[in-house]
Amino acid sequence: MATVSSVISSIKSFLSSKYLSLIGGTLTGTLTFTVPMVIKQSSSDSYTTIRGGTTNEDGARIVLCGKGDSEYGLFRIYTSDGTKHCALVGKPDGALTWSGKSVVCVESGTSGNFWYRKYADGWIEQGGLLIPSSGDNNYLEVIVTLPIAFSNTNYTVVSTGTYTTHLGSSDAVVTKKTTTQVGIKAHIYKAGVEYATFYCCGR
Repeated sequence: MATVSSVISSIKSFLSSKYLSLIGGTLTGTLTFTVPMVIKQSSSDSYTTIRGGTTNEDGARIVLCGKGDSEYGLFRIYTSDGTKHCALVGKPDGALTWSGKSVVCVESGTSGNFWYRKYADGWIEQGGLLIPSSGDNNYLEVIVTLPIAFSNTNYTVVSTGTYTTHLGSSDAVVTKKTTTQVGIKAHIYKAGVEYATFYCCGR
């Protein structure tokens, strides 16, 4: 009986050092499958790679950056057929790029009659409705404090006066443009009812 127990203990010791238990455990080194797939963690435990091919050039792979990596929290999904290569990169701040180009906006929202979108590459779009509270059949000016400030004044502003009680559209001009404010003067027939629209885009 003692001999049988000794043999079983030896087998368990051997298996635990070579194979992952069905109830969990830890393996070191590279885990290689019979199909071309490799899961590997860097020697510094800074990132983990899941590779679908035998090399980085003949299939897709995923790189997950850990705390020890300079790009902590970032993930990369690479695609490759040996000739063409692209990468989807996600960052902890919400930025997502495909081959270096932003694919989603990082921030968006509304504030009263205004809306805004800010993209991962720094591009900003914002606009809304300008409804004067007083003055009829006159050129009325409204100063808008933008929901998101631009980095400079080299952005585009488009504005149009719009009738609701009269057919057609009136003219509108930009009277002020700073990084935080836009001034619009539009011909309004009925204050509080009719309005002007504006749209800004830039960085």
